[in-house]
Amino acid sequence: MHKGDHNITLAALRNQKGHVHQQMGDLNRLDAVVMNGDFATRSSFQDWSPYMVHLSVTGRCNARCAGCINDCITFRDDTEHRHLSKEFDIQPARDAQAVSELLEKDNTNEAVVCFYGGEPLLMPGLIADTIERLEAKCPRTRLHYMLYTNGLLLDKTAEAFESLLSKFWLVSVSIDGRAEQHNRIRAGADLQTIHENLRAVRPNLCGSVLMWSTLRESQSLQDCFEEFLDLESQGLVSHWFWHWIEAEEPFDDLAAYCQKYERDLRYILDAYIERLAAGKPLSIIHLDELILYLLTATRRGTTGCGVEENRNFDLVGGRILACADLGMEWELGRVDEQGHPHLQTQDLGKLIDYKKHLGCYYCGVHAYCGGRCPVEAVTSTPQRLVEYCQLMRLHVGVVLQYMPQIKAELLRHNISPQQFYDRSAKFAQFTDVTP
Repeated sequence: MHKGDHNITLAALRNQKGHVHQQMGDLNRLDAVVMNGDFATRSSFQDWSPYMVHLSVTGRCNARCAGCINDCITFRDDTEHRHLSKEFDIQPARDAQAVSELLEKDNTNEAVVCFYGGEPLLMPGLIADTIERLEAKCPRTRLHYMLYTNGLLLDKTAEAFESLLSKFWLVSVSIDGRAEQHNRIRAGADLQTIHENLRAVRPNLCGSVLMWSTLRESQSLQDCFEEFLDLESQGLVSHWFWHWIEAEEPFDDLAAYCQKYERDLRYILDAYIERLAAGKPLSIIHLDELILYLLTATRRGTTGCGVEENRNFDLVGGRILACADLGMEWELGRVDEQGHPHLQTQDLGKLIDYKKHLGCYYCGVHAYCGGRCPVEAVTSTPQRLVEYCQLMRLHVGVVLQYMPQIKAELLRHNISPQQFYDRSAKFAQFTDVTP
């Protein structure tokens, strides 16, 4: 399908009848749900937006997840599977030099360096070497390190590199529910092993642990929540985030999924308010960010990740990408053998052209959604994209119904927007940001 056809189709689909909610009406209407400032207070918060760079450690992985984004999107045109070769492994000397020069170019004094893959802990020695080089090259920059992992190799990493895990300010572990659901979706990732590893390495971790759930149509959000509650009660994770999977095809049954999603979301919000009332709030980072936006009448101003601002980059096998999940076609430059980055000027504004055809700028939840994530817009069918718009309105609409209780409890416990942000919502920027 040509881009022009895609845009025409988006506009046509937006004007069709969507899923009709009993209270909110047709969720395909731009004004089905409106963030109108009814819950805004006079309080505000100061956000924290450090420079961010993602370093791909390896394209290889051991989890065999359904709908793997590397196979389905990032490297979907790589029929020869070149991304699994050493060519795409991190090179500590080259990549540390590249990051240091990118930081210098941005004139920043604080940055978050995120290690991902594939499964980065297949190559822990390369991570340790890269961190050591970064700290030598960037003595005047406050560096925070983040790790995305499936959790299967945490124990072996701690044994082989005793102090490595203590370097990470934030560790994101992919867990998609309790054992039956998680193991079904992630065929190579046994949940019991992940539990044992989290317990074993807890003394090695100085930073926070985030449980990241990816939702597919066949999954239960409530099941993911119950897993989070269990791990949180044991002190093994501190934060939770969930995200609808980036997929090409439309939902098999959007109406049924909306009903299931709303039921699970209400279950979560009931528990959320119960914990808030007890003075022991849960950290569900994107839910907290939405609540914060409603309390302070904040507008995101960009898509979820802000890729169109052309500031933060992904480094994959010596390639500088706007976002690895967008695929290799969005290459912005290369890193030479000496580690010098060579960036090309590219207008990334065209990445968000879809927002005009979706009507994002007139949508009642745009202040929070921001057009969600360009990855879905660039890679999916138009029908799937329009369905996600409906899900986002449903998500925000349900949260709006709980806001009187949430606001009252925050006031009763004297929790300021700044405290709310610092405790939880600030971490949203290091995820896919919105559901």
